[in-house]
Amino acid sequence: MLVHPPLRNDDTPEQTAALTPRHAEVLRRSAIDIGVAAEASCISVTADDPRLEPFANYQRADGILFAVHPPDGSNGIYSLRRDRDRVRGDGSRAKYKQLATMVDVPERAP
Repeated sequence: MLVHPPLRNDDTPEQTAALTPRHAEVLRRSAIDIGVAAEASCISVTADDPRLEPFANYQRADGILFAVHPPDGSNGIYSLRRDRDRVRGDGSRAKYKQLATMVDVPERAP
């Protein structure tokens, strides 16, 4: 399993909710509350953001980066929702890329 430093940066909800207006609208259209997104350390990133270094070069893209909170309490697992789908060799599309397959348990879950 790949484990990397946590997504948070000295974290206040204002910092972790660093979403562009376009990304905030994407979340709203997906019925994701912006407050919940802030708690989940959801941020807008560009392809050259250093937080995307754990991803392979071909996987890096502008998009929304989500911190995944595994049930064991570990951190450093991310999911990237790309602004543009990546087209695989077989023609299928990949919108999300996650460093490891994990169940996400939001911090507010009991």
